[in-house]
Amino acid sequence: FKQKTAYEIASCLVGSEMCIRDSGNAVCQNLYAGQTHLAAPSARDHRVDWTRKAAENGMALAMLKLGRAYLNRLPSSLPLDAAQAAGWFRQGVQTSQDPACAFDLAQLLVAQRTARAPDGEVRNLLELAAKKGHTYAAFNLGLAHLFGHAGLAPDADAAAAWFLRSGLPEGLRLGALRRRLAGDADGARKAMDRAVALGVNEPWRAESRAKTGSGGAGGSPLYTAWPDACGGE
Repeated sequence: FKQKTAYEIASCLVGSEMCIRDSGNAVCQNLYAGQTHLAAPSARDHRVDWTRKAAENGMALAMLKLGRAYLNRLPSSLPLDAAQAAGWFRQGVQTSQDPACAFDLAQLLVAQRTARAPDGEVRNLLELAAKKGHTYAAFNLGLAHLFGHAGLAPDADAAAAWFLRSGLPEGLRLGALRRRLAGDADGARKAMDRAVALGVNEPWRAESRAKTGSGGAGGSPLYTAWPDACGGE
């Protein structure tokens, strides 16, 4: 028995009319969405149509992709529409408790200053995402605790805990600073050593972060657009 590669699996699925068109299998539809070399006349329309089918059949990753496409973070034929983006992110949260959808929805709600989201909703979304391992959400919870955003009282110790939990070099550096101020020189050194090893002071770090983002479908920025925030903006 030889295990198939992801490419081989995708090729097999693309050739299966039953799997893709008739069964309503979201995994197959999401894979087929990426087979733009088969699409005519518009590869972008093909990608959107089949990603939408996968989302309608319950795939949170497809919901995430559609939401980001509506924000023009992914190439598509879709217009810029923050309300549609929020709707798909929210569906991903409600149906799957998806951490990437939760984080992107929190960022979008904060950014929509004309329709300010309840602080509790933003905080709950970030906590949901962070507790499911979303590193960007953990980092932003640190910022929220540090500066008193999302209805939280400023709390440097809680902020440091989330910064360190994120495991990101940016978070480790801030966590190291708090440990040093608290008199934990050894803990501060270990956290800072890890941050440096991960490239916190390297010029490529910001570029790498911007290109890769978070969530597995294009990129989301690390820093949420908190009002009057100084955390990296």
